[in-house]
Amino acid sequence: MRRQVATIAAIVVTALVAAAVATAGTFPGAIAYSGTASRSNPAVRPPYIVFSGDSSHLFAGTHSVRRKIHWTSWTATGAAATGAAMWINDCDPACADGSFYGYPVRLKLSRPGHLGGHLIFTRLKFTFTRRTAPGYRHSETWSAEEFDHIFDWG
Repeated sequence: MRRQVATIAAIVVTALVAAAVATAGTFPGAIAYSGTASRSNPAVRPPYIVFSGDSSHLFAGTHSVRRKIHWTSWTATGAAATGAAMWINDCDPACADGSFYGYPVRLKLSRPGHLGGHLIFTRLKFTFTRRTAPGYRHSETWSAEEFDHIFDWG
């Protein structure tokens, strides 16, 4: 698991770390698509979105924490994924030895904006499609302005 986190972190470094470090206290967002992908105009569809400091909570593929998010659309104004789940590690007896439990979700990214010189989606909305994970509402929207954790966007 730690090796997987290191791999995800390495991918994030190449895409977003400058923005994330410069804006501690807000999430860097997913880089938005706006035209043909190129060096100056990246089109990044994150395969994972880690939203806890210890990697015990993340969005990944529907059937396994090791599967990628399946993005069903990606445009200049928003993105959607139906092949995703919120994965929560029970950390029992410790996070390194815990088990992950999946809760299928629909993800929506919206509100393109600039952060750290990158065009990003500044809103992430998730809606549980079956049972709701403990501690969460059925549907929530997180924004760059109000969320106080740093996301790693694989």
